[in-house]
Amino acid sequence: MSKVLVGILKAVEAKLRKSQASAKKRAISIFTTMSVAHVDDEASDADVCHTEKIFSNGDIYIGQWATDYPHGNGKYLWPDGCMYLGEWYKGKIRGKGKFSWPSGSTYEGQFKNGYMNGEGTFTGSLNDTYRGSWVMNRKQGKGTQSYANGDHYEGGWRKGFHDGQGRYHWNSGHQYIGQWKKGKMNGNGTMIWANGNRYDGSWEDGLPKGNGTFHWQDGSFYAGVWSRDQKEQSGKFYPSTSQDPHDDWDPNQLFSVEMGECLICEGENVTIFPSDKTFSWSSGEGKAPRKNSRANGNLPHSFTDVLKRMLPAYFEHVKSFENTLVTKFFGLHCVKLSGPIQKKVRFVIMGNLLCTEVPIHRRFDLKGSSHGRITDKPESEIDANTTLKDLDLKFIFRLQKDWFQEFCSQVNKDCDFLEQERIMDYSLLVGISFQDMEATEGNAEPDCIRTTSSFSSTDVDLNPALWASVRLGINMPARVEFTVRSHETQLVGEPTGEFCNVILFFGIIDILQDYDISKKLEHAYKSFQYDSTSISAVDPRLYSKRFRDFIFRVFADDS
Repeated sequence: MSKVLVGILKAVEAKLRKSQASAKKRAISIFTTMSVAHVDDEASDADVCHTEKIFSNGDIYIGQWATDYPHGNGKYLWPDGCMYLGEWYKGKIRGKGKFSWPSGSTYEGQFKNGYMNGEGTFTGSLNDTYRGSWVMNRKQGKGTQSYANGDHYEGGWRKGFHDGQGRYHWNSGHQYIGQWKKGKMNGNGTMIWANGNRYDGSWEDGLPKGNGTFHWQDGSFYAGVWSRDQKEQSGKFYPSTSQDPHDDWDPNQLFSVEMGECLICEGENVTIFPSDKTFSWSSGEGKAPRKNSRANGNLPHSFTDVLKRMLPAYFEHVKSFENTLVTKFFGLHCVKLSGPIQKKVRFVIMGNLLCTEVPIHRRFDLKGSSHGRITDKPESEIDANTTLKDLDLKFIFRLQKDWFQEFCSQVNKDCDFLEQERIMDYSLLVGISFQDMEATEGNAEPDCIRTTSSFSSTDVDLNPALWASVRLGINMPARVEFTVRSHETQLVGEPTGEFCNVILFFGIIDILQDYDISKKLEHAYKSFQYDSTSISAVDPRLYSKRFRDFIFRVFADDS
């Protein structure tokens, strides 16, 4: 069992030993934002108590309990990382609550017997959001949907699709107002393009079909019968400069050009619903297992297993991208120690990113998360060997334009690879060598000469002997721009316009942590206490997006 899982179970076990009185007080504090569930005659206030249970299959429940099942307010955590927080009725999810998926998606609103039912808001892992009415897990009734690509829809829904009267607005400025059926424009409606052109008339299966008129902004129009089948087409073109209609305009242009710019976004699909989840009431209250003395030994064993699993894909990635920023592995070994125990020791040999003759004055481990991402050392004890974190960073790294474009391209390729291999919790290790330094001794922050001038990062006085070894992430001349935070948890501060010449070393490290059961439990357990988007243990897809968003804010073009 991993250290993370042992820690989780120990924490819950410790909670179980607390007195009933303090548990009730804690229950009140946990659910201050939730309304109180109804308690009927079969489960009176006297029957309901606060409990904390770990079931044999790894499920965890914390909350109000009525003899044999949850009744009131409570949290339920599944080993796959899903979690429900809210109201329960006789062991069923019912009333107001919030369900979260390990991907970072959430639903908050009304439930009925485990189904999303009533008014509620679904927010996807890429921040597409639906607010409106639900029936049996499906969007039905009136609702609005904001898509991750910037599109927006408001109107009727049926069985999860646009249906009835509604308006769809594309991020390009085009919009459709009219009738829908099964997610497609169907019936009478008007399409207005961003350039002012418009079509008014009948639609079928997402395209003009039947009687309709296409208007140009200059006053010209084409009226007739529309269809993708040319045999069914008929109509006349009326130019704004003449009273006489003619047949010179081809109506197929509407289908091949204008309609090609108006694709309907489908949004994020939910692969498992709250109603699909099962509970473990019959298994009774579990107990936290004893600490496994081999946990520390199993951790590197799991890491080498991950490397063995991803080795073919890793080899192809490194071979395909010479300037990849991911950790370089040079060997995977297992040795058997002599003696009575004859223990096997597994180890990995990898490159040292900061092994250089250039003095490294500051080093940062950057993930893009905020919870716990600050050093616990006082500033007077921070030195060149201290690994600082996200909330310690007070720079924006500015790269010469060509280098910055290559940097962005390679980070995207590397993150795509790690996401595909279900890897998360990796970091960008950055080493900084300040070039315009005033003489300082001890552990103080290096005092480089700050300037507001706009010289290029290519003007850095790099040792000519090192120019030959300059490549992406190694011996890179750059500038840092100093930043100031407006509050303690702000990930990226505001730029000040003050710069300093530096040499940078950077690469993506710690790539052997896959999103296994212990990480899913860690994510869900920490979500009990903190914002799930601020912790590092999140689904690989969400982790990759958050990592890129952060890295592309702290690295910028020095133009």
